Amino acid sequence: MPSLFVRPIAILGLVVVLFAGCGDDDDGGERITATTTAAATSTTGSPSLTLTVEGLVGFQGELVVGSLFPAEGGGDGPIGSVCIQVDTDPWTGSGVFSTSDPGNPCGKDAPYGEVIAEAGEYSLNIGVYTPGERAPAVCFNAVATLFGPSEVIIPAINMVPNC
Repeated sequence: MPSLFVRPIAILGLVVVLFAGCGDDDDGGERITATTTAAATSTTGSPSLTLTVEGLVGFQGELVVGSLFPAEGGGDGPIGSVCIQVDTDPWTGSGVFSTSDPGNPCGKDAPYGEVIAEAGEYSLNIGVYTPGERAPAVCFNAVATLFGPSEVIIPAINMVPNC
């Protein structure tokens, strides 16, 4: 009988570290790395992706919006999103990517709001938005491969303006 630890270790081995770049290309090709970990205490189950932004300062009252796209591109927009209200300063918060209304990334009423549960490679765009604005104040772009419950942890220091 296989050890109880074989499956969780195998799944953890499949979690991919995110590589991201944001802003212009004048940085000589330097890439920002974000941390991806197994979510919570479970490493088995359906794929899901939790976004955690840590240590955001000066953005109380604004909205963190994460958009999820197939890595190979295509489509008319994101296949899912997460919206998290910044309600304190400093702030750390989390949310799970789910399907959303194509006209409103924070619209989660039926038939939307289903957790993104398909394993695969995705592009992520995370931005901090002032309500009513179309451009983020700061943002972060990344690529992730999703195999099981996973979490993307973005330290606020990795978020940059003008991307």
